[in-house]
Amino acid sequence: LVLRLDHGMSLLIWIIAVAKFADVGGLLTGMAFGRTKLAPNLSPNKTREGAAGGVLWSVAIGAAAVALFPEVFPANLSPFLAGLIAVPVAIAGICSDLFESAVKREAGVKDSGKLIPGIGGAFDLTDSVLLAAPVGYFLLARVVY
Repeated sequence: LVLRLDHGMSLLIWIIAVAKFADVGGLLTGMAFGRTKLAPNLSPNKTREGAAGGVLWSVAIGAAAVALFPEVFPANLSPFLAGLIAVPVAIAGICSDLFESAVKREAGVKDSGKLIPGIGGAFDLTDSVLLAAPVGYFLLARVVY
């Protein structure tokens, strides 16, 4: 399972964008429509509605990226296929974010860093990618190549 290098950077950026849009889309959707807590003991502000919205945002951004910039992606990666692959990548990103919340709760800290106020540190910026990247790599390598 090896991705070709000629598409490596665009696929890496795609995975990061899909994972981060699950996070950002989940926040925006959850703020607007969130009612049902997703994991109140780990992350009290996350909602099921936000998670669903985050996945939809990820599908949209994943498909749109391939539709708008087809020349930088493998020829057999259609927008539809990119949207399908975005679903498990986004879910892995949400699970990864919850895992990071569990680690912080266990350590008794709210933020993992103080360099940028309100951001929470490098771990908080990359948490959704930690599990999403291997899932995205596996699926893209398996399905596209």
